[in-house]
Amino acid sequence: MLIDLLPWDSVAFGYPVGRVAWDHSPTSETVTALSVEARRKRLRLVYCSWPGKPDEKSKASKWFSYVGGHQCYAIRRRNFLSTKTEAKGISICLHPTAALRQLALASGRFSRFALDPNFQCNEFRTLYHRWLQRAFGKGREGICCVAGSANDPDGFLTLETANDMRHPVIGLLAVHERCRRTGTGSRLLDFARILSFHAGAAELMVKTQLDNKGGMAFYERNGFVPVSVQSVAHFWSEFS
Repeated sequence: MLIDLLPWDSVAFGYPVGRVAWDHSPTSETVTALSVEARRKRLRLVYCSWPGKPDEKSKASKWFSYVGGHQCYAIRRRNFLSTKTEAKGISICLHPTAALRQLALASGRFSRFALDPNFQCNEFRTLYHRWLQRAFGKGREGICCVAGSANDPDGFLTLETANDMRHPVIGLLAVHERCRRTGTGSRLLDFARILSFHAGAAELMVKTQLDNKGGMAFYERNGFVPVSVQSVAHFWSEFS
């Protein structure tokens, strides 16, 4: 079994974290092999994923914490500029602010890192702050697009680019409560599509949690098409 070590997550959490992707729902044999490998590699946490929606057996598993699923969406290049709305009032932000950090936490209401009770060392807050920070680092791993002022934002969106805008992925998207249902989220998506188009990207991707019905409906209203569904669980090793 191949478990990939995740250096970025490991540094953020302060303990070794890995990831494994299965091509089927986990069985007792699969999880036993995972446990052995995790202990051998001295991992405390392993993210586990497999295609499709989880069955009831997976949800009730005693082996790991089932933390929901992801719906993956995409919009193709030919549809980047097909919407009627314009990205007015959106700009690229160059420096993080306290207000953006606070709004980043609000964006993770359905996050598996907020829902899993085994996280007990403020990991959710640390992770989301680091995710936001990636858009401002020297390596320019991403871009932060802000609606309104960075010190009092109406909303923001981060594009994860890994220094290559031809393969953008929407990371964080949050709209301040006072600006909900005003088109702010759609304008942020329009801005992301415009950036992706001019960078020559073939498609723009995003994932959202299956439990986030409002988020799924939002992306579909804005032209994103469902691509795949993925179940996600956290395996916590006895090693510490």
